[in-house]
Amino acid sequence: MPGMYPDDQLLEIFGEQVMYPGLDPETHKFTDGDFSDPLKKPSHIPAATFNLLIDNMENLISEIGLDPNNTDPEQLKKAMQKGFAPRRVGELVMLAYEPSVEQLIKMHLLPLKGEIFKIELYQDLFDLMYVGDDNNNNALWWYRCNIDGTRSITGLYFRLLDISGLFPRAAGQNSYYRTNMNNPLSTPYDGNAIGTYQSDAVRSHLHTKSIGVADVGNNLFGDVRYWPRTDGSVTNTEAYTGYYGDSETKPVSFSVLVCITY
Repeated sequence: MPGMYPDDQLLEIFGEQVMYPGLDPETHKFTDGDFSDPLKKPSHIPAATFNLLIDNMENLISEIGLDPNNTDPEQLKKAMQKGFAPRRVGELVMLAYEPSVEQLIKMHLLPLKGEIFKIELYQDLFDLMYVGDDNNNNALWWYRCNIDGTRSITGLYFRLLDISGLFPRAAGQNSYYRTNMNNPLSTPYDGNAIGTYQSDAVRSHLHTKSIGVADVGNNLFGDVRYWPRTDGSVTNTEAYTGYYGDSETKPVSFSVLVCITY
C-alpha cells in the first residue's frame, strides 16, 4: 500500500507465523489489538518507521533553514511558523487599518516607521536588507546601531526604513539596488535605483502670462507692478506669478500603513 505506513510481512518468529508489524487489515494502520480477543494482537512499530519519521522531520526543519535539535521540544512549532509564513521575507504589505501588536506578530509584519529592532529577533530581514559595513555611516536606514540609535557596525540593533508620508516609485527595467541612500542625487536619478530616497521637486515648465499696463493689483495672473514716467504715462511693467498653494506637491492619495515581512 503506498504511503508512509509499512507493509505487513508474514514472518516466522520462534516457530510461529506472525504478521509483522501487524497493521489493522481494514485501515492498514497501527492498532492496539483487541484486549477481549487474544487473537487480535497489537502492532509492532518497526525502528525503520521511527527512523523514517525522524528523517522526514529533520529534512523539513533543515529545508526551512533551521538546525535540527533533538533536545528542543518546540522546533516543529518554530519550523511551522517560519516555513508557513504567508509571505517571503522583505515584501512590502499595505494595510488599510492599524493592527495590534499581536496581529502584526501573527502576520510576520513590521511597520516601516524607522524604528529600531534587535537583529537576532529578525535575523533574516536584517541579512536581506543590511546596507553593509561600508555604508553603515551614510545610509538613511537599514544600518546597524546600538539600542540608542548610535551607528555601529558591531551594534546588536538595526534601523528600519521610514516610509511615512512617502510615495513608492516602481523601478525601471534596468533596476539595481543602491546601498548608499544618504546622497541619492549624487548621480541623475533614472528611476532604476531600488531603495533610494528622492526629495520632492516640480518639473520645469512654462506659463502663459498676460501683462497689463494699468495698476490691476493682485489678480489671477499674479501681481502686476508698473513705474510711471514723470509725465504720467506708463512704459515699464513687471509681472511675477505667486506661490499660492499647499506646502508640498502631491496627488490625490489614500493613507495606508506600509509594513515589511520578516
